[in-house]
Amino acid sequence: MRGFLLAFIEENPDKIDQSSMNSYRTLFKSLITFDKNDVSLSNLNVDYVNRFYDFLEKAGYKSNTIQTRFKKLKKLVNTAITRGLMTEYPFGKGKTYDTFIQG
Repeated sequence: MRGFLLAFIEENPDKIDQSSMNSYRTLFKSLITFDKNDVSLSNLNVDYVNRFYDFLEKAGYKSNTIQTRFKKLKKLVNTAITRGLMTEYPFGKGKTYDTFIQG
């Protein structure tokens, strides 16, 4: 996942504004802190997403910060699915991105 995120950042330097670029870099750092072992795109599932959310919440991040991280993560997942690198959408069941936004 982290390799895909870095490649995404490198591919799009002129297409992503600086604020969003910083958000992607911060997401990268959060993923490293959360999971020392990089998860493959095929193993990025609902359970992983839920555990990442819980990690951010326990680390004391506010809901707006968590939502920003998840918005970028969702964009990466959608890009991976479009490119045929993932088949399962990990935000579909249980505690999902939409649940986070609704509070």
